[in-house]
Amino acid sequence: MNKKHLFLVVFFLPFLIFFSFFFSFFRIDIFYTNDLHGRIDVLPKIAYYIKKTKTKNYIVLDSGDFIQGTPESNFFKGQSMVDVMNNVGYTAVCLGNHEFDFSEQNIYELKKQAKFDFLGSNIYSHYGTVKPYITNYLVKEFDGIKLGIFGILTTQTKYIVIPQNLKDVEILDELLITQKVVNQLVYNNVDIIICVSHIGVSENKENFVDDKILAEKIQKINFIIGGHTHKKYMIKIGKTLLVQTGANGKELGHLKLFFFKPYKKIFFYKNKFVVINSLKDDKNVKSISEQYLKKINKIFDEEIGELKFDLPHYRDKESPLGDLVCDIMNRIAKCDF
Repeated sequence: MNKKHLFLVVFFLPFLIFFSFFFSFFRIDIFYTNDLHGRIDVLPKIAYYIKKTKTKNYIVLDSGDFIQGTPESNFFKGQSMVDVMNNVGYTAVCLGNHEFDFSEQNIYELKKQAKFDFLGSNIYSHYGTVKPYITNYLVKEFDGIKLGIFGILTTQTKYIVIPQNLKDVEILDELLITQKVVNQLVYNNVDIIICVSHIGVSENKENFVDDKILAEKIQKINFIIGGHTHKKYMIKIGKTLLVQTGANGKELGHLKLFFFKPYKKIFFYKNKFVVINSLKDDKNVKSISEQYLKKINKIFDEEIGELKFDLPHYRDKESPLGDLVCDIMNRIAKCDF
């Protein structure tokens, strides 16, 4: 080797090392929502953001209670939401307690329509098997990195859903089933474990499992994407990151995972909450959502009265709005109390 060749090798070697190191990094995007409660109107904006920011490696997750809460969802028993979510490109949703509001048979019908998986590893039949509409867990592989994804539903569901709708459903212990599924995912050599939880973080820990307890007791979970409690948070417990966006699609969660290929480990990650109302709409998703909104507006645009002041609503105690609704129901049903 002459001096000229030696010079070229010495000159370019650092660049070759740098570029080989640089191109060993890649990103996986995780977009997530929770407790959308039938808000079809926010999905075009969510779709727009995802399409503008995603890499080739991405998943879209929801932590439950996505179908109930607005006329445009309730009138169609959630079929409208599933249709629009199909077009957003959701990967999977964990079923929440409100998914059972329209009967279990309705869940079967929604599953036939959905192009995404229904999660909920602790939703069992009385025969000791996971319900047929449930995917026990998913394994998604990107550039050699395996993501193990599963869902868990709060056992409190049996106290807040009409018993008739759960007559053929068993919701098993959250910790017991979570540990079982995590063991299966570890056995299958996944690199990252993601729990999509319709449990959330609760201030009341008496006889109540929440996402913090899951993270403390089962330490091999990397991320817990929560729902149910309608709280926005980003909490680190040990090596587990807990996140939730709040509710009603006001914000979209965007978790970016950066990997170093040779070691199959997360080099670092970034999480942010994206405010939705300032975003543009995806035209395709907007056109689909508007079809349902137009149908429902014909029914609900009829004026039946005027409210001259706000009626607050509280989730955990008596409220003026709740009193009004109960008084109306009482009058129509002609009850004594």
